[in-house]
Amino acid sequence: MISTDAAAAVLGAPAEDSTLLEGMIERATDTLERDLGFYLREPAARVVEMQGGAPMITLADDVLEPSEEAPIAIAYLTPAWEWETIPATQWRRDGRRFMHRVCFPPAPIRFTYRSGWAVDTGPGHLRDLVLRLVALRYRDDGSDGIQSETLSDYSYTLKSDKELAESWAETVRRYSRRLPI
Repeated sequence: MISTDAAAAVLGAPAEDSTLLEGMIERATDTLERDLGFYLREPAARVVEMQGGAPMITLADDVLEPSEEAPIAIAYLTPAWEWETIPATQWRRDGRRFMHRVCFPPAPIRFTYRSGWAVDTGPGHLRDLVLRLVALRYRDDGSDGIQSETLSDYSYTLKSDKELAESWAETVRRYSRRLPI
């Protein structure tokens, strides 16, 4: 979702920190994917299985437009334990929603599709959140939660992650797509 070059430019990090930043970006993206429940990486083939039996099913991921190399396929599990493809004439797509002409079979349904975003693309709020989490970790100098210290008449100020936590919660709430299926 975020390139190492973009993170380095925002943080003013030297080139020798690229491996460190790459790991931080990976972990921040993992965390955001887990909290949101959908795929945020490079476009890739995805397979999702869920229970059928409804006239409409909504996928969590943004679904890329199909192509000859990467068509959208929907299949159901037959009583003989084989996957039977549902012809495209029996369903239609509206973004992440798939509607069956009558009703999807009351069996496990398998969706095969592509989703994801190219590096440095995707929703700006999500990219910003990943960058903020990386910046928080990168700039943490290991001073055990102390933001600043003064020597004369000793005083200190503790770091506060409250703003990031609130921003994280608000963004996750706004983008979360865990919908009843």
